[in-house]
Amino acid sequence: MKSDFKNLAHRVRDLMLTEANISQTLSNLVETSHSNERELTNEIIDDFGETLEQAAKVNANIHELQRRIKVLNGRMKKKKEEFINELASQKAKNAEEMAEFKEQLSIEAASLPAKIQAAKSTKAEQKQVQLKLAKILADGLP
Repeated sequence: MKSDFKNLAHRVRDLMLTEANISQTLSNLVETSHSNERELTNEIIDDFGETLEQAAKVNANIHELQRRIKVLNGRMKKKKEEFINELASQKAKNAEEMAEFKEQLSIEAASLPAKIQAAKSTKAEQKQVQLKLAKILADGLP
Protein backbone atom coordinates (compact mmCIF):
# COMPACT_ATOMS: atom_id res chain seq x y z
CA MET A 1 0.00 0.00 0.00
CA LYS A 2 2.89 2.29 0.74
CA SER A 3 4.23 1.71 -2.75
CA ASP A 4 0.78 2.38 -4.16
CA PHE A 5 0.75 5.70 -2.33
CA LYS A 6 4.22 6.45 -3.65
CA ASN A 7 3.16 5.59 -7.18
CA LEU A 8 0.02 7.58 -6.72
CA ALA A 9 2.02 10.51 -5.31
CA HIS A 10 4.42 10.34 -8.29
CA ARG A 11 1.51 10.24 -10.70
CA VAL A 12 -0.16 13.16 -8.94
CA ARG A 13 3.14 15.07 -9.03
CA ASP A 14 3.58 14.21 -12.75
CA LEU A 15 0.00 15.28 -13.44
CA MET A 16 0.58 18.53 -11.56
CA LEU A 17 3.77 19.17 -13.56
CA THR A 18 1.92 18.36 -16.77
CA GLU A 19 -0.90 20.67 -15.72
CA ALA A 20 1.64 23.42 -14.92
CA ASN A 21 3.25 22.91 -18.35
CA ILE A 22 -0.14 23.01 -20.06
CA SER A 23 -1.05 26.11 -18.04
CA GLN A 24 2.24 27.80 -18.98
CA THR A 25 1.78 26.85 -22.66
CA LEU A 26 -1.79 28.21 -22.65
CA SER A 27 -0.57 31.38 -20.93
CA ASN A 28 2.12 31.77 -23.60
CA LEU A 29 -0.46 31.19 -26.37
CA VAL A 30 -2.80 33.77 -24.85
CA GLU A 31 0.06 36.30 -24.55
CA THR A 32 1.15 35.61 -28.15
CA SER A 33 -2.44 35.99 -29.31
CA HIS A 34 -2.78 39.32 -27.47
CA SER A 35 0.55 40.49 -28.88
CA ASN A 36 -0.50 39.55 -32.44
CA GLU A 37 -3.83 41.25 -31.91
CA ARG A 38 -2.07 44.45 -30.73
CA GLU A 39 0.28 44.37 -33.75
CA LEU A 40 -2.60 43.91 -36.18
CA THR A 41 -4.58 46.65 -34.46
CA ASN A 42 -1.59 49.01 -34.63
CA GLU A 43 -1.05 48.20 -38.33
CA ILE A 44 -4.72 48.80 -39.05
CA ILE A 45 -4.65 52.07 -37.11
CA ASP A 46 -1.46 53.14 -38.93
CA ASP A 47 -2.97 52.25 -42.31
CA PHE A 48 -6.18 54.03 -41.37
CA GLY A 49 -4.16 57.07 -40.24
CA GLU A 50 -2.32 57.17 -43.58
CA THR A 51 -5.62 56.80 -45.40
CA LEU A 52 -7.10 59.64 -43.35
CA GLU A 53 -4.04 61.78 -44.06
CA GLN A 54 -4.35 61.12 -47.80
CA ALA A 55 -8.09 61.83 -47.64
CA ALA A 56 -7.35 65.13 -45.89
CA LYS A 57 -4.85 66.05 -48.63
CA VAL A 58 -7.38 65.16 -51.35
CA ASN A 59 -10.02 67.20 -49.54
CA ALA A 60 -7.63 70.17 -49.31
CA ASN A 61 -6.89 69.85 -53.05
CA ILE A 62 -10.61 69.76 -53.81
CA HIS A 63 -11.16 72.92 -51.75
CA GLU A 64 -8.26 74.64 -53.52
CA LEU A 65 -9.67 73.67 -56.93
CA GLN A 66 -13.12 74.91 -55.89
CA ARG A 67 -11.58 78.22 -54.80
CA ARG A 68 -9.74 78.55 -58.12
CA ILE A 69 -12.90 77.71 -60.07
CA LYS A 70 -14.77 80.38 -58.10
CA VAL A 71 -12.07 82.95 -58.92
CA LEU A 72 -12.12 81.94 -62.61
CA ASN A 73 -15.92 82.11 -62.68
CA GLY A 74 -15.72 85.64 -61.24
CA ARG A 75 -13.18 86.68 -63.86
CA MET A 76 -15.20 85.05 -66.63
CA LYS A 77 -18.37 86.84 -65.46
CA LYS A 78 -16.52 90.18 -65.40
CA LYS A 79 -15.05 89.60 -68.89
CA LYS A 80 -18.49 88.57 -70.17
CA GLU A 81 -20.03 91.78 -68.81
CA GLU A 82 -17.21 93.83 -70.35
CA PHE A 83 -17.71 92.06 -73.69
CA ILE A 84 -21.48 92.62 -73.60
CA ASN A 85 -20.97 96.31 -72.78
CA GLU A 86 -18.38 96.66 -75.55
CA LEU A 87 -20.70 94.87 -77.96
CA ALA A 88 -23.59 97.20 -77.04
CA SER A 89 -21.30 100.21 -77.48
CA GLN A 90 -20.14 98.95 -80.87
CA LYS A 91 -23.75 98.27 -81.88
CA ALA A 92 -24.74 101.84 -80.94
CA LYS A 93 -21.72 103.22 -82.82
CA ASN A 94 -22.59 101.11 -85.88
CA ALA A 95 -26.21 102.28 -85.73
CA GLU A 96 -25.01 105.90 -85.58
CA GLU A 97 -22.64 105.37 -88.52
CA MET A 98 -25.43 103.65 -90.48
CA ALA A 99 -27.75 106.60 -89.84
CA GLU A 100 -25.04 109.02 -91.03
CA PHE A 101 -24.37 106.85 -94.09
CA LYS A 102 -28.09 106.67 -94.92
CA GLU A 103 -28.33 110.45 -94.57
CA GLN A 104 -25.34 110.98 -96.88
CA LEU A 105 -26.76 108.41 -99.31
CA SER A 106 -30.11 110.19 -99.27
CA ILE A 107 -28.40 113.53 -99.97
CA GLU A 108 -26.37 111.97 -102.79
CA ALA A 109 -29.47 110.29 -104.21
CA ALA A 110 -31.38 113.58 -104.09
CA SER A 111 -28.60 115.45 -105.90
CA LEU A 112 -28.04 112.66 -108.44
CA PRO A 113 -30.64 113.84 -111.02
CA ALA A 114 -29.11 117.33 -110.98
CA LYS A 115 -25.61 115.90 -111.44
CA ILE A 116 -26.82 113.69 -114.29
CA GLN A 117 -28.45 116.70 -115.92
CA ALA A 118 -25.28 118.76 -115.43
CA ALA A 119 -23.21 115.98 -116.96
CA LYS A 120 -25.59 115.77 -119.94
CA SER A 121 -25.47 119.52 -120.51
CA THR A 122 -21.69 119.51 -120.18
CA LYS A 123 -21.55 116.80 -122.84
CA ALA A 124 -23.83 118.80 -125.07
CA GLU A 125 -21.68 121.89 -124.57
CA GLN A 126 -18.55 119.88 -125.35
CA LYS A 127 -20.16 118.67 -128.58
CA GLN A 128 -21.08 122.26 -129.48
CA VAL A 129 -17.48 123.35 -128.86
CA GLN A 130 -16.18 120.42 -130.91
CA LEU A 131 -18.55 121.26 -133.76
CA LYS A 132 -17.45 124.91 -133.70
CA LEU A 133 -13.81 123.86 -133.70
CA ALA A 134 -14.43 121.46 -136.55
CA LYS A 135 -16.20 124.22 -138.51
CA ILE A 136 -13.39 126.67 -137.82
CA LEU A 137 -10.83 124.12 -138.94
CA ALA A 138 -12.85 123.28 -141.99
CA ASP A 139 -13.34 126.95 -142.92
CA GLY A 140 -9.81 127.87 -142.05
CA LEU A 141 -8.51 130.31 -139.54
CA PRO A 142 -9.74 133.95 -139.96
